[in-house]
Amino acid sequence: MIALARFQLDGYLRSLRVLHPLIAVGLILVIFLFDGPGGPHAADLAVGSYGDVAAFLFPVAAWAARGLLDTEPDVQRDLSALAVGGRAAPAGLLAAYLVNIILGTALLLPVVIQGVMVGVPAGATLAGIALMLLVAVPATLLGAWTSRAVIASQAVSILVLLGGSALILVLGLGPLSWLTIPMITWLHAAHHGAAAFTSVLPGVAAQTLLWSAVTGAAYTARGIRR
Repeated sequence: MIALARFQLDGYLRSLRVLHPLIAVGLILVIFLFDGPGGPHAADLAVGSYGDVAAFLFPVAAWAARGLLDTEPDVQRDLSALAVGGRAAPAGLLAAYLVNIILGTALLLPVVIQGVMVGVPAGATLAGIALMLLVAVPATLLGAWTSRAVIASQAVSILVLLGGSALILVLGLGPLSWLTIPMITWLHAAHHGAAAFTSVLPGVAAQTLLWSAVTGAAYTARGIRR
């Protein structure tokens, strides 16, 4: 499985598809760096940026995961599945998650440096890093569910990816928020200061990991049945 994940990572890098999400990350960073926190409430604004980074990362990471999984030709994907069996789907998810961790680090690191410079508490900074690692999990799974192996039409898969990202956000606003990733919860808490942000992290983590476990199990089971 590790060998297959390395093979998929190598193919993704060689194809230069990684440039697409990297450009998106660069554009998002421009916004954060040129509109950095300042004034008497700079620390609180920086904590809010941690929540914003995680929200921006989600669709970018889903897009990156989809791109990585679509890099492998269909025939090669079938040969890989034949060679490693049920480990093919987890290998693809692992490769996509590693890419998303790199993208998340590139996006979060400058924001964390800004936060440290304006006096954000260490606990809030660690919470921001943990949130980035968490968000990469469901984002990877959403990208996997919109990959060519699941949705053959590229146009439809893009619509599902964008629609899924929007639906996750919208569901968080209503009574069905327990069915989705608690993006609204962490955004609201992050913009209310370090204490509020760190206090909601355990609940956010539990709900995000539960959603990811169900979604990931379904995706892996689909790969095994094929």
